[in-house]
Amino acid sequence: MFKNNYIKLSIVSLTVSLSFLTFLSTRHKYSNIGSLIVPISLILMLPIFMHYKYKSVKKTKFKIPYLVVMVILYIFNSFVFVSLIFEIFVTMAYAIEIDIFSKFNSFKDMFSVILFMMASWFILFLSFDDLDKEETKTNYILTIFVSLIIVLIHINFYINPYLHSLVEYNISGENASYITQNYSYFTLMYTAIIINKIRGN
Repeated sequence: MFKNNYIKLSIVSLTVSLSFLTFLSTRHKYSNIGSLIVPISLILMLPIFMHYKYKSVKKTKFKIPYLVVMVILYIFNSFVFVSLIFEIFVTMAYAIEIDIFSKFNSFKDMFSVILFMMASWFILFLSFDDLDKEETKTNYILTIFVSLIIVLIHINFYINPYLHSLVEYNISGENASYITQNYSYFTLMYTAIIINKIRGN
């Protein structure tokens, strides 16, 4: 039994839950990105994690259905991404007044959230997958360190009243911009952990 892996899973679960709950609780009627992005990001992440685990599927009778499901999910992901790009950029061609910078910012914000949530789901799945495996010290420390940074940033948001935007004065974006503006950095840190993990296998 690897006790450190259970400690890591507990901290990662807390971090991911706090991230998602904060995001969901700060949605309002003027938010550009809705709550559905959380389950959508899970679906988008699934084929990537399945790809990561594909080599561990040994039995042929499971391997083919597994591969079929993975390919179907990849195709679905491609459709979702193309649809998002179409919605944000292509529809500009039919707009009377085009605000290119606004559209680009919407595109950037949307994908920043999607990538962060996909990375969060992936880290959570990895932590469950590692429960019965020996974890490298580097990956363990990196995961705990990054998780604690993200938790501390969220705690600061909750205890610091100056970081709470008023909805009526924030009608075009986020009600927790202090956190969402850090999603790109969180994603980079999570990606470093994932790459280190994959290279170590």
